[in-house]
Formats: sequence, structure tokens, C-alpha cells
Amino acid sequence: MLRMLTVEDEPWISKGIEKMLPWQQYNIQIVGNARNGKIALDLIKLYKPDIIITDIRMPVMDGLSMLEQLNKEMTSYPKIIIISGYNDFDYAKRAIKYGVSNYILKPIDPEELKTTIENIKNQIERERQERENISIIQLKNYIYERISNREKHMDADVVFPCKYYLFIFSLVPISNEELKNIGRNFLLRMGSQHIYVVYEDSSEALINIIKTNIKQLQKRYPCGVSQIHEGEDLSVEHAYKEAIQNLKYYREDEKNVSNHVFLNIEDESKLLLALKQGEKRVFTQHLNEILDNNQTLEAHWFILFQLYIEISKYFNIDNRLDQNKAWLQEFKSISQWDDLYRWKAIFFDPLIDYILYKWDKYSKDYSLQVKIFIEQNYHNSSLSLDMVAEYLELSPSYLSWLFKKETGINFTSYIAKKRIEEAKKLLIQTQLNLYEISKAVGFNDVKYFIKVFKKEVSLTPIQFRELNT
Repeated sequence: MLRMLTVEDEPWISKGIEKMLPWQQYNIQIVGNARNGKIALDLIKLYKPDIIITDIRMPVMDGLSMLEQLNKEMTSYPKIIIISGYNDFDYAKRAIKYGVSNYILKPIDPEELKTTIENIKNQIERERQERENISIIQLKNYIYERISNREKHMDADVVFPCKYYLFIFSLVPISNEELKNIGRNFLLRMGSQHIYVVYEDSSEALINIIKTNIKQLQKRYPCGVSQIHEGEDLSVEHAYKEAIQNLKYYREDEKNVSNHVFLNIEDESKLLLALKQGEKRVFTQHLNEILDNNQTLEAHWFILFQLYIEISKYFNIDNRLDQNKAWLQEFKSISQWDDLYRWKAIFFDPLIDYILYKWDKYSKDYSLQVKIFIEQNYHNSSLSLDMVAEYLELSPSYLSWLFKKETGINFTSYIAKKRIEEAKKLLIQTQLNLYEISKAVGFNDVKYFIKVFKKEVSLTPIQFRELNT
């Protein structure tokens, strides 16, 4: 429910506003009335209203002075409706400066107020959806960096849009029709892997989705599902590993990946680095050493499976293995050494040659291209690893790894620093308010902008401006 505060020194007018519209039908709760701007500032801090209807002429502190103070403190960015008995253009001009949504003359016309409230309510809903979309972009970038670079830090700025989530892991894309049946979700493309993050406000809702829709989904797609995790738990690599371990296309007899780990992290890293650097000899030599140290068919099966999972995280191999389901069928049916040798010769070795050909150590300077792309698009709040990776025709997870390796800083941190540097210029060189500056540098949420700015500069934007102007 949206919260609304009225600021009016005439009680009969504030009472009239309360009775003028059926506020409950608009999903709006009037949380209070302030007799002047000074009292209103305290109530704004307490209730954090989404909408404020305020008069201009009031004792102690008038409406515009209140808005000026609110603009400085930046405790909230509610939608403002000004009401006044003075048809004065100067007032309207000053009001626009503080981001006022509408200016209504007294006596208030109920139809005009109704139209204004409906427009503002629609605007708030659009902005909330946009904030959720931006939150998902930040979250996706975080997951890419967390899994691709194995970074252990926790990012307090990243939040899940709901309280609970789970991962679905698949090596083939799930149709949009199927996805509609599993609730709110978004897709992470990690090379040839498809990671679907499903989220809801309650664990019961996710349990119900698992029992019904996801169980049916697993009959049609080779996919694994993680446990349910709380949104505050940002150790997303746990959900990722669980989803891989719960894949449903293993042989149903002795093979169970959760109990067999033949390829350790050090081996994985060494093999992947050889691939990423185009070192076929190093890759082949190390893989053969690992296989020689594990003599059983089962061990070879799991080593190649684990390696394929890691390779598919970084490299877009869908076009090369467009018969992914056939590949999986062949792989799970391996029961003797001849089957394994045949599968390796037909599927695995050509795949490695393809990757080494395409991703050799003499590839373009992608990190420079990323920096140029960011320079041209930092003002776009939707800028993401997905967007840059699509532009460069790379896997987002590979791009994340490559950018961190070559620059020493992850993609998200680089964008944040770029945006804050541009914001510092605007704070010094212009009179734009914080809302306008945050928009100009790609932050749609001004409170988040202030938080990131303070984290980078150790000062609030207002403190920085006062010290440098």
C-alpha cells in the first residue's frame, strides 16, 4: 500500500482531501497531516511517504522551504503535489526545481486531484518495476562475478527482489511457455549454461512450484534444481553447485556426482586457463595426467563431465553442439571403454579444437573495448555484463573473468567508479540537484547513488560539493 502525507495548516482543507477520494480503492493510506513544513520533515523521516500533498503558504516553514530542505537531506524522494490559492508562476517555477509532480490551485477540483493521483500511482508502479529491473541487473552482474571469478566478498548493495530463491541449471534453453509456469524468474547465460533464478516472497510458494511445475519441467528437460535459499544469503555459488549436482540426466545406477569429485578446483583452473590462453599442448598434457591418475571408467566419465560443465560456463558452444540433447543421451549411455573413446572422439575433442581456434591468446583486446563501451554507455542505468557481452559476442561469464584478469578490477566496480567520477564533475561544474545528477550518470535510485558515492569518496555528494565549490 502506498503511503501519503498531507501538509496543510488549514484543518478543514486537509479533512476535505481525506474525504475527497476513496483512497483505499487506490491502495493509498494517509499516514498523517502536518500543520507546517517543519513538522512535515519529521513525519517524512518517520513514515517515508510515497506521495506528499502540500500547501505553499504555511507558518513556521512554508511548503517550498520544506521541499528545499528535503532536497538537501535526501531522506526520501516522494511524489509531490503542491496546492495553492496563489496563481503565481514564480511559485510553480520554484516548485518544478524540486521535482514537483503537479501544481493544483485551490479550491481543489476532485476530478483534477483524481486524475493527478492516478497518474502518480501509475508512475510509482512503473518506477518500482524499473527499480526491480535494475536490481536484477546488479544481481546478475554479481552472480556472474561471484561464480566466474570465484570472488568471496559479499556485496551489501546487492539484494534479491524477493525473500527466497532457487537455481535451475540446464544445458539447453527452456521454452518461454514453460518458464511462464514457474513464476517470477530471470535467466543467466553462462556460456552454454542456462541458469534460471526463480524467486518468490515465501518459501511455501517456491515449494509448491517445485512440486508441480518444476517436477513436470524435469520430465522434458535435462535440468537440476537447487535447494531453496533465503534472499539475504548471497553465497550464490552454493545454489549453483546444488543445481549442477541435482541434474536429472545422470545414469540412474551407480553414478551420482554429489558423491564423486575427481576434478578439483586447482585442476579445473589450470585446464580452463590453458583453454583461455590457447595452449592446446598444456591442456592435453594436464588432462591426460589427471585421467592417468584415475583409472576407472567411472572416474573418466566424471572427469569429462565435470570438465564439460566448467567449459560450458565460459564458452558459447551452443552452435557447435546444437545437438546438445543427443550429446547428453550419448554421454549417459556410456557403459564401456569403447563407448567413452567413441564419444570423446566425436564430441569432446572437436569441441576443444573449436574453442582453441576461436578463443586463442592472440584474440582482440576485449578489455579495452569494454572500457570504450562503458565510456559511451555509463549513463544508461540498464548497462550490464549481458549487454556488453552481447555486443562483443562473448559469454558474460567469460567476459567477467577476462576483464578482472586484465584490469585487476571487476566489471561492476569499474562501472561504479566511472559513474562516481562523472558525478563528481557534475557536482562541481553544475547546479543540478542530486536527483538530476544521479539520473545523468546512470543511477535511477538516488538513495543508492548516495550510498555508492559515499562508499567511493567517503563523503556524501552534498559534502563533496560544499568542499569543492
